[in-house]
Amino acid sequence: MRITLTILLLLCFTSLTYSQTEGKSDMQLRSDELQKGTKIYPVPVKPGYGFINIESIREIKRVRITNIIGQQIVNMSFDYSTQNVKIETGTPPPGIYLVNIEFTDDTRVVKKIVFE
Repeated sequence: MRITLTILLLLCFTSLTYSQTEGKSDMQLRSDELQKGTKIYPVPVKPGYGFINIESIREIKRVRITNIIGQQIVNMSFDYSTQNVKIETGTPPPGIYLVNIEFTDDTRVVKKIVFE
């Protein structure tokens, strides 16, 4: 009786652990695919250019650009479906900025860009 119960518990634990690991790898795979499927250019942004282009495999809902200390320089929301966006950035001081891209399915990607 004890052996049967032990084997049953071991099988349940093994299948539970396997399904949790499998789910995480699927999520990681989707995240990697989204990260690779979202492109920002030009990088680095040259002085006086004032625009960045974003292309993605998913529909973009919102774009926020902040500097490293969290000061926001751009915050744009889109009421229409789009996978390609051209954003006017103005002329921020040279440095490293974070581009937070939110998609219509509520997933997000954060990319790094450099303004010269």
